[in-house]
Amino acid sequence: MLPQIDPILPKLVRDVPRGGDWLYELKLDGSRGTLYDEEHRGRFLSKTKKPMRRFDSLANAIARELPA
Repeated sequence: MLPQIDPILPKLVRDVPRGGDWLYELKLDGSRGTLYDEEHRGRFLSKTKKPMRRFDSLANAIARELPA
């Protein structure tokens, strides 16, 4: 089993940081989670590592299709 990863927590700022070391992701709405695939059974965890049970069917569908 692979180790769990810590997601990058979003930070609200007034101005966008500059420089080549920065990556950006726009979050327009919805939920943020990390998908874990354990032998083609999927589960999403929130950024605070809580199970996102309402997405179980989606997580399992994605995990079945992944060639991992």
